[in-house]
Amino acid sequence: MLSFSQWVFLWFLVCISLFFAKQDKRTFFWFMNISCYAKQQLSQDAALTDDDMVQIQQRRRDYNRLGFAYQLGFVRLFNRLSPQEMFEVVDELLAYISIQVELPANLIVDYQQRRQTIAEHQQIIMAYLDLRRFGEQDTEMLQKFIFDEACRLEKTVALQARVKDFLRAQHILQPAPSTVDRLLIEQRQQAREVIYTKITTSLTDEAIAMLDQLLIIETGKRKSLLQKLKTNPRHASPEVMQTLLDKLKAVNRQAEFTM
Repeated sequence: MLSFSQWVFLWFLVCISLFFAKQDKRTFFWFMNISCYAKQQLSQDAALTDDDMVQIQQRRRDYNRLGFAYQLGFVRLFNRLSPQEMFEVVDELLAYISIQVELPANLIVDYQQRRQTIAEHQQIIMAYLDLRRFGEQDTEMLQKFIFDEACRLEKTVALQARVKDFLRAQHILQPAPSTVDRLLIEQRQQAREVIYTKITTSLTDEAIAMLDQLLIIETGKRKSLLQKLKTNPRHASPEVMQTLLDKLKAVNRQAEFTM
């Protein structure tokens, strides 16, 4: 017996097969080569609902219906609006949307030429999805969120992902990348300074002096003790295992002294 999700996927394959049977066969095979990750993301974020179809059918002319549906999927997928001056077309998303609305994907060319219509549709979509643009009043809220996350996360990619999730939850469209990058740099630096202050103020003078010794490169040597502790072994051997044990003992001694 096939599961419900398997039946849905089978039905999806049948639908696109019937659709592309009337289209260029090369387009069909191109679509089938989209990565599994892209398919999963599209089906999760860009699948049109019955309410969406009601909104789409209210638009006059086929190219407007396709364009409106595409913008709706674009906003859900990326949580931002496509620039009106250089309308951004993601081929995979366009193909997926055109299948759902049963309209040729090449109609998007006509839609791209109508900037006023694009702008009007974006306003309608924002109201329909209860979204708003990122404004000055949101900066402080986002700064606090990034600071809290930066106190526990170091990787930029992880912080960017958390920011995207946060903005989605707040129904706020993604601001310009430069805005996010600037806030990430500022708040991560502040988080580092706060963490450094908390750690250093809890250490004794003796402990600080011992930690400073880890950074000193002794005469005739090429590495500090800290660099030696951080160096990874190149291969496995009994000697390497003994070296790792010695490093562990050295770390434990430092930890006991600074506690």
